[in-house]
Amino acid sequence: MKKIFSIFYFMVGLCLPNQSFPQLSPPLGDILFDVSFIHLDSCYTKAQILALWGEPRTYHQHESEFGLDESYYYGKNGFEFNKGYMTLFSLADQMFSIFNNHIPGGIKVGDPVTQFNQLIFGKLHFKGKAGEFYFQIGDADDVIQIIADENNLIIEIYYILHV
Repeated sequence: MKKIFSIFYFMVGLCLPNQSFPQLSPPLGDILFDVSFIHLDSCYTKAQILALWGEPRTYHQHESEFGLDESYYYGKNGFEFNKGYMTLFSLADQMFSIFNNHIPGGIKVGDPVTQFNQLIFGKLHFKGKAGEFYFQIGDADDVIQIIADENNLIIEIYYILHV
């Protein structure tokens, strides 16, 4: 019976409008991680994304072996979704921010890398090359990559979901 419920929960959670169902294995554990209030562990329709972020500069969609793939481009920022779940983002201007539920105004391009130290979870790591950092929550394989300038001001934030 438990297995049947799990399968039902998974199928219902694939992408119902105005519903927020957690993935069976959210990429960053139980931490509510967002990009300008789009949560990585929630499913969104194109209409919901447009209502929250507005019309993108460019939009592409195609059906892949994994379902509907969508790409949205706003300014210098790019986002990819698969079946309504965000799988990749690249932020290169101040239009979008991350961790808005944890830091007023979130963290965005132009902020000092030390903004990540305000979070009460995760750890900021120096990657070994000047200007390269990553932020990891727990033992997650998925990390947020950060590129900074010589003053440690963020010039790019990106994330790719590893499955």
